[in-house]
Amino acid sequence: MATLVFAMKSDQWGRRRLSAAAAVSVGWAFPLFALLQTGNPVLLTLGFVGGMACFAMRYGPTGAFLPELFRVRYRYSGASIAYSVAGVIGGGVVPLISTGLWASTGSTVPVALVLVALGVLSFLCVQALPETRDHDFSDGLGEGTAAGRP
Repeated sequence: MATLVFAMKSDQWGRRRLSAAAAVSVGWAFPLFALLQTGNPVLLTLGFVGGMACFAMRYGPTGAFLPELFRVRYRYSGASIAYSVAGVIGGGVVPLISTGLWASTGSTVPVALVLVALGVLSFLCVQALPETRDHDFSDGLGEGTAAGRP
């Protein structure tokens, strides 16, 4: 439900702005692990709900933002390659690194620092992208581009 809300808000506030606002997840990394380590079901739920809210804030605008970054001719390919590479890195490499850090240190602090570093990197990357919310993607030839790029 939160993903849908944030997707609709990206139409209103802008995809880039909302994606950058998802940097709040950087501040959630340490409280998340503290809540998870309590073992208390209520606090565990709070940790997961907060984490999923951070995820939804970033994931909601992605469905529109990512394809709009590419020329119409390359939109499906560009968006699918970007999404797939991000899935491999975020869903495969980061958990391996995080598990290794946790196993070698016995602490969640290094894992939280990985999340913070990725959040900062994500924020910087989003800042380098154009806002696409109000761009007209059709110029009559099906070759509209984000922010008027050729």
